[in-house]
Amino acid sequence: MLARRPDEFGLFLQEDGSVTLKEFLQALHEEQEWRFVRRSHIQDVLVFHDDPGFQLDDGRIITNDPEVAQRPVTYPQAAPPKLLYYGARRRAHPNMLEHAIRPMGKRFPPLAVTKEMALRIGRRKDPQPVLLQVHAHEAWKQGVSFYLVHEHLYLVEVVDPSFITGPPVKQVEKPELKKPKPTPAPEPAGSFYLNPTRMESGYSDSKNTKRTKEKQSKKTKTERKAARRLKRHQ
Repeated sequence: MLARRPDEFGLFLQEDGSVTLKEFLQALHEEQEWRFVRRSHIQDVLVFHDDPGFQLDDGRIITNDPEVAQRPVTYPQAAPPKLLYYGARRRAHPNMLEHAIRPMGKRFPPLAVTKEMALRIGRRKDPQPVLLQVHAHEAWKQGVSFYLVHEHLYLVEVVDPSFITGPPVKQVEKPELKKPKPTPAPEPAGSFYLNPTRMESGYSDSKNTKRTKEKQSKKTKTERKAARRLKRHQ
């Protein structure tokens, strides 16, 4: 797979003949008969086989093919077809249409000959990639270098946005978020908080009650005096 036709799986080797183990497993899991393979199975092959044909090093799987071991992996420059395709992450889609398709770290962006392969590679980064068309032959005539990886992939350093077409970027309006009303903090058990309104109301009520009682008391005394006077005159 690695030493023969990695492009058939949407993979390409770095100079040392390696790909990341994560990408390797992703490519395997896209094949129905290899979906069961896990990292532990690959490690078992290393342990129980005298010549497994590969090695693991720092999260990468490296082919032991003698031809690759003798010289670094290189890809020849070649004139590309009229169109190539790239499966972009949805978040990167607007940036690529405005600026460019650029290398991801040390990796050149892989452009696929078919839409199906571009989407297959794109799904490794995003479950719903955006398909971009690259007017590759026109870019090549303008001096952009393309490197052929067997039959299914081309590598490119940078693709200017003038050579890229794709779905328009949809402007998604963000709904205005209503500010939540502040929730008053609950009063801890056993605590007492002064409420000026209540205090003022309570003070007024108690004052009125006292005055009423005083009036009733005065009225009662007057009535008693009047009763005693009537009794004397009788």
